[in-house]
This record gives sequence, C-alpha cells and structure tokens, in this order.
Amino acid sequence: MKIYIYGDDINLISYLETNITAVELAVLYSVEEVLDLDNSFLMLDIASLKKDAEDIIKTILGQNNKIFLLDRIPNIQKAKKYLSLNVQGYANALMHGSLFEYAIKIINDGMVWLHPDLISNLIFEIPSTNTDNNSNLDILTAREKEVANLILDGSTYKQIAQSLDITIRTVKAHAQSIFNKFQVKDRLALALYLK
Repeated sequence: MKIYIYGDDINLISYLETNITAVELAVLYSVEEVLDLDNSFLMLDIASLKKDAEDIIKTILGQNNKIFLLDRIPNIQKAKKYLSLNVQGYANALMHGSLFEYAIKIINDGMVWLHPDLISNLIFEIPSTNTDNNSNLDILTAREKEVANLILDGSTYKQIAQSLDITIRTVKAHAQSIFNKFQVKDRLALALYLK
C-alpha cells in the first residue's frame, strides 16, 4: 500500500519517513499534486494548506481519497470540524510511529481514527442521559466496573492504569472484556451506549 504525504515542513516530512516504516510513503511537493490524487490515501499537514484548507479537503474527498490530517496542536474543536467534513483521521503530527501505523490500519479498514486523548475529550463532552448507570454495569466484574466508570469519565488508558495502580495492558484487557459484554467496539461507542 502506498500512502502519499504532503506538507511544507521538511522536518515533519523527515519525521514521518523515519517513523512510519510499515507502508510505502510517497512525498508530494505541491497542492496541485495533492489535488490530482484520486482513490488514494493521503497524510496531510493541515498547517501547509493555510486558509484554503477546507476547500482543498472537500475537493480531495470528492475524488474518493482517504485523508489523515496531521496537526501540530490538535484540539477537540478542530477534530469535530474536520470530522464533519468526513476526513478519516485527525492526530498530532508528531505522535509516536506505532500510533501512525495503527491509525493507518484503522483508516484503511474504513473506520475513523482520532488520537486517544481526543477521544477522551469527546467522551467527556457526551451528556449523561442515563441516570442509572450502575444497573447497566451489573454484568461486569468489580474491576471492570471501575474501569468502565473511568472510561465514562473520559480517562485515557494511561490515566486509568495510574488511578487503579495496574498496567496499561491490564486496563486494555478489562476494556476489551467490557466492550465484548456490551457488544461495542471502543471507548467512544461504550460511552454513547451507557451515557
């Protein structure tokens, strides 16, 4: 699989080329090259598009491309804005290489990917309409209930691990068991189901 990358910061391009090794990367050097893509996967530095970003994104998406937007200072408001345009991913441009590779897999599988911290912010913003969460959690073990409640509060796996004094791997195992019991696929889906 070939992934095209575009950005006007050569340090960022170098960082991506160094940290993403599981797929073939092809660098594009102009917006015109970006606009010529169709049926492709594009990692795009949002800062490089300047004030024309929205129009360029709409054009690229109109040509059946998948867009993974990279931002040096990502935040939840921008995430919502770009997701509303139907981009498939939005993340910190300088995140760890393993997260890039996981995100690429998720996006390539037809799903949307956000950095875990942004998902936590989205979960936190979901208003609670269910006043009786405890009865919904009755199918869970005591530890799973603790993990589920922390997920519903918007905590990241790292924060949950620190709070419960367990490893992140153990948190992920509990979370997966919770997801399986409620037949949901991730933290955001769990929050939508239970809140």
